[in-house]
Amino acid sequence: MGRTVSGGMRPGLDSLEPEDEAQKVDLQVAVIRGMTEMGRGYLGGTNYVIIHREKLMLVAIPINRKTVLISAQPDFPIERVKELIQAARTENPV
Repeated sequence: MGRTVSGGMRPGLDSLEPEDEAQKVDLQVAVIRGMTEMGRGYLGGTNYVIIHREKLMLVAIPINRKTVLISAQPDFPIERVKELIQAARTENPV
């Protein structure tokens, strides 16, 4: 299972998850990472995964052996997701 290398909740914001559930985020990222590897040989690599929920949007960007996970408000403009992906790849070249 993975671990958080950097980041976390933005100061001044409360997590939507109860504190005792927060450790499950690493497990969720590991599951998402596994999904990105499925079909790689015949479908090609995964560029990103977007999970859009009622209260949250998650963008998972697999880069090498790591996954950059970005959370945003559900009304975050989808057009800006491309900018986030490009920024993550620039800061973490393949």
